[in-house]
Amino acid sequence: MRVIKRSMRVSLLCAFTSAGIFGGLMPAASSEEMTLRVGKSVGPAFAQVPIDVGIQYGLFKEQGLDIELTSFGGGGNLSQAMIADSVDIGITATPELALIPKGAPFKAIALLGIAPYDLIIVVGNDSVIKAVDDLKDRKIAVTGLHSLTAWLTMDLSRIKGWGVNGIKLVGANSQTGHVAMMRTGDIDGAVSDISLGYDFEEKKQGRILLNFGSFVPSLATGVVTATSHIMRENPKAVRAFLKGWTNTISFIYAHEDKAIPVFARIMNRSAAVATQSLNAVLPTNYFSRDGRFDPKIVMPLADAYVSMGLLDQTPDMTKLYTEEFLPPR
Repeated sequence: MRVIKRSMRVSLLCAFTSAGIFGGLMPAASSEEMTLRVGKSVGPAFAQVPIDVGIQYGLFKEQGLDIELTSFGGGGNLSQAMIADSVDIGITATPELALIPKGAPFKAIALLGIAPYDLIIVVGNDSVIKAVDDLKDRKIAVTGLHSLTAWLTMDLSRIKGWGVNGIKLVGANSQTGHVAMMRTGDIDGAVSDISLGYDFEEKKQGRILLNFGSFVPSLATGVVTATSHIMRENPKAVRAFLKGWTNTISFIYAHEDKAIPVFARIMNRSAAVATQSLNAVLPTNYFSRDGRFDPKIVMPLADAYVSMGLLDQTPDMTKLYTEEFLPPR
């Protein structure tokens, strides 16, 4: 096996091939197989499960790749690992691209999500909040005060005519603690992954109030990134990864029934919740099929980075991504 780079891994989540778990689904490893170290910013996040689907069904093996998959506790941790050159490829939310103008040695190489259809606001079952208009002056938990979830909530407040501070933001990174915080009155609701919303409903712990895709139908929410080092030293591996990635997205759209068990396992949800989540998101074409950066979807991020306090001035977004490694149209 020819390994691209060697370094200490943060945590290895996928040893599936050696365990023989997937039997005949995986093609035999080639003597020319290349190893890529891939990081997910949030392991169980709905938007990042495609990498697990591709690994399980051998779609990266077909491209001659062995994927070493690591899950990090947030985008910041993944970005630090990429800066330290201990990860080659990242799957993360778009706020991490704001590090590039500051000198971070990576770029976006494929668009993942075209709108925030994977993000919702959930409230308690007994909440007096019955409609979006009831959110004014309410306390809503977000994953961080400079996060995509915070910006979407601020933008929702702006759209409703309440100004950017019309909804009170509460930083609470642990989505699993949101139920307890709602019960104690520390928050009135929370922005969460769509699967968590359906999980709350299944367990009678809460209900989905809104899907952000209904209010912000065109915004790049997730990307695949690559370090400058791997793009320079092994562009062949980067191209192979993106071929496997786009094949995986096509596979999910064509074989939802095969994707459901993987989504359920990685998200730690029931098959019913995984099915609900995919049924809600796939019809919106949320996952970009070709990975290309549509300016209408990408350019709004420039102002968002300033609004979130990530940058002092709007960046040239074309400097933050490249389509050089994507499969030809």
